[in-house]
Amino acid sequence: MNSITLLAQQAGSTYYDIARVHSMPEGWHWLLLLLVCAAVLAYVIYMYMRDSVELSRGLAIGLVLLRVVGFVGILIWFLDVEKKTESKLVKHSRAVVLVDTSQSMGLRDSSSSSAPAGPSRIELIVDELSKGSLVEDLRAKHDVVFYGFDQTAKPVEVATLTKKSDETDGESAAAKASEEQQAAFATSRVLAAIAGVLLLISITAGLAHLFVGNLFRGFEGQSYAVLFGLVMLLGAVVVFAVANLRSPETSALALVGLAEPDFSAAASGQDSTTGVDGDDAEQPEPELIPNWSDELLARGTETRLGDALRYVVNKERGGPIAGVVVFTDGRSNEGADAASAIAAAQEAQIPIYPVGMGSDKRPANARIVDLEAPRRVYPGDDFSLSGYVQSYGLGGRAAKLELYSSEDGADNSAEAFEEERRITLPKDGEL
Repeated sequence: MNSITLLAQQAGSTYYDIARVHSMPEGWHWLLLLLVCAAVLAYVIYMYMRDSVELSRGLAIGLVLLRVVGFVGILIWFLDVEKKTESKLVKHSRAVVLVDTSQSMGLRDSSSSSAPAGPSRIELIVDELSKGSLVEDLRAKHDVVFYGFDQTAKPVEVATLTKKSDETDGESAAAKASEEQQAAFATSRVLAAIAGVLLLISITAGLAHLFVGNLFRGFEGQSYAVLFGLVMLLGAVVVFAVANLRSPETSALALVGLAEPDFSAAASGQDSTTGVDGDDAEQPEPELIPNWSDELLARGTETRLGDALRYVVNKERGGPIAGVVVFTDGRSNEGADAASAIAAAQEAQIPIYPVGMGSDKRPANARIVDLEAPRRVYPGDDFSLSGYVQSYGLGGRAAKLELYSSEDGADNSAEAFEEERRITLPKDGEL
């Protein structure tokens, strides 16, 4: 049996979450955190300004800025900022088809006694499954599971056919993912270019501090050049980090133009059913349709419709079940009551679609209901046998009864003809 394949649909979103929010639900928690941060920040600024009185103003501000940046980094670590990606996993809905395989499904129905009998009830089902559009229509929207049921309490699984996905779905999903990655990469390239410009300005300010700062602005001018270069350097680091976050799948060398970006990973990553990327992914083998005439044979001596329905309801309860299609003639029901199984299906919100097979009239039939004979007969004694015949649809017609005898354990070829009688069949149901 083929296993049902679970397909993931690319419908995800990426966002950043502050995990500390979940552990600090009260408002006073955040007020206390704000007061602590303000106090620490004020202390840091005060201590550095006091300890840097002998330094130039620009250099002192630069040192304070570095410490503040470090403190902000510690605060971000404390808040536990996490990058999360949500994706949706969509399971195919399932349709269950129950086929009655009891002996009554082998009957051939005709509109009148003079008309030739057509195909049997099970043959009509086999013909529809083999040549009709039912299977393809169901597979267009659902995974389809076929069961045969008769005298056993548990139906027998015959086949499992997966949903026929549109071939363009995977291609469009891969193309969409590639376009999204290319758009994110374009934005990251712009941010990386801005970071490069800021870095260049920072280097220029550093060179100005080393070579020409003393000539034009003196010692104080040198310090402001250092401060300006430091601010530009921090800005370049922050902007480049944002560029990397915008396109985490792309290498840093690709962001700065030293390597070619590779967008094939996003496209190949769409194949969630095989787990293989790129051209190495093997194409799935085409699904084999079973030989329905061999799998669905009308051999069962009973029809346990209620047991089959209850089994399917219990198995599919809570799952993505679309409905249950039942092919049956409704004859010779045994086991659990079908009404209770239908009530369980209604409770589980599983729709049932019955398909009645056969004629709405009882088939013409005659049978020997009982045969009465004495318990013990001695050799040479005369005795009588009484047989009771019941018929449906054959009332008033003549029938021939033949009596044969045989030794215990003998086969049919050893039977001996004893007597023959002609009777008129009674009305429907009478003996």
